[in-house]
Amino acid sequence: MSVRDPWFDPSTEPVRRLHLAPLVEWIRAHWRDGRSPRVLDYGCGDLLLAAMLGPDFVVDGFDIDPAARRAAARRVAGGQGASVLDDRDMIPTGAYDGVVLSSVVQYLGGPVELEELLGRLSGALAPAARGVLVTDVVVPGAGRVHDAVDLFREVTSAFGPVAAVRQVLRSARRSPGRLWAPEPAELVAACRSAGLVCHRLPANLSSFRRRATYLLHPPGSPPPPAVAP
Repeated sequence: MSVRDPWFDPSTEPVRRLHLAPLVEWIRAHWRDGRSPRVLDYGCGDLLLAAMLGPDFVVDGFDIDPAARRAAARRVAGGQGASVLDDRDMIPTGAYDGVVLSSVVQYLGGPVELEELLGRLSGALAPAARGVLVTDVVVPGAGRVHDAVDLFREVTSAFGPVAAVRQVLRSARRSPGRLWAPEPAELVAACRSAGLVCHRLPANLSSFRRRATYLLHPPGSPPPPAVAP
């Protein structure tokens, strides 16, 4: 990927902040409890999530894309209190109060890859952790056109139609083709294999209103109000 990738191009940060705002608001409301929760942002891009959460959270970031990790390292070097993990094997076990998997699942190869990833992330959770928050899961039957419409409307409301058209085109160029839309049963099975319980939240925590957000939490850890998948 180019350093101009819209997921971590500095020129797109205002739009990305808009996209991440519901996620940040939710984490602050549900994961902040008078201390500094430690969070893993898996698929972190340039670690914008850490910057938006602020000093109340301790954030580690990992991304499979080396260019994204370099962008994240530049943000950390600029004084953002976060750290970048250079390899998946560096993710510690039993360390995190919560894990964020934001707009990642749709790029996986299918149920086997999802099961492997959730097994790894489940092992990273500390005792009494809040769980793994998975956003932007594509719902079967929803098309890319719906995403484009949602993105266009939100960016237009904040930055005008010209910026919205530009962002829709950049997003389409970045991830052409079909995105994986897991069936709810596939999500439940992958969670069960990882020792997690799967709950769908009432609304997706991003600009894409027709996608879904799930909280995958250890048994016995009550989730916030949600609906089952």
